[in-house]
Amino acid sequence: VFIIFFLPCLVDRGCQSEQRHSVDVVMPFFLKIKQTFPCLSGNVLILSALSIPTLVGMAGLAADTIQWTVWKRQLQREADSAAIAGTIANYQGGSASTAANAEITRHGLITLLDAPSIEVGPTIGPYIGYTKAVRVVLDSMRNLLFSSFIVRTASTTRAVATCALVRFGI
Repeated sequence: VFIIFFLPCLVDRGCQSEQRHSVDVVMPFFLKIKQTFPCLSGNVLILSALSIPTLVGMAGLAADTIQWTVWKRQLQREADSAAIAGTIANYQGGSASTAANAEITRHGLITLLDAPSIEVGPTIGPYIGYTKAVRVVLDSMRNLLFSSFIVRTASTTRAVATCALVRFGI
């Protein structure tokens, strides 16, 4: 954008008359702009006005990215805590589902989309069928501040955590 508004001015200042004629042939676009905007004093205002929506969009996207990252981290923390609590309860002979649900409701940071999926002896992952493993899946839906203006649907995030008791780190 800088080149479009200021290059014709720079070209005209240092040119001889025959060189200016060659510039007219080579750069008719820049000369047309110079004829359209003969006074360069308001160009900064025009450039600022044109760049403000871009800056606001970038700031909104950055804010949404930060909000989504914090939201995902909170959801993952709840899934991890629930899986650990379920595994400990399972090891102690209690109900893994009750302990995991109690841990999820204890924090209450995130509103869940559905009831949490809690599996003892997971059906997916490296501990399939292992009865001392607990897998927790949490889904949440939330509107992001800036993206809600563009996309009318809320954003869905999923956190999955699996915790297992293993012998000597095996």
